[in-house]
Parts: sequence; C-alpha cells; structure tokens
Amino acid sequence: MDYPEGARVINVSIDLGVHGRDDQTRPPVEAFFRVIDEPVLRLASVDLEASV
Repeated sequence: MDYPEGARVINVSIDLGVHGRDDQTRPPVEAFFRVIDEPVLRLASVDLEASV
C-alpha cells in the first residue's frame, strides 16, 4: 500500500437464508462492496431477485 496510515478496514460476514424455508443459514457464494458517497448498506440477492 502506498498510504497505509490512510487506510480504513471493514470486515463483514453475511450468512444467507430464506425465512420459513431454511433451517440454517449458509455463507454467501459471492460478496463484494464499493465505496459510495451515500450512507447506505444495500443487500442484493441475484437468485431471489431481491434487494433491501
């Protein structure tokens, strides 16, 4: 890293499950993030075609 003192770290773990269908949650197949100017946390499911 060129500027380690300016780095910020976020550590996120998300287990997924469908309410009423899955007895236990499962780790995600793919997860990513990007930094935007808005204070927003958006979760999207491609296979369920849902976003919150």
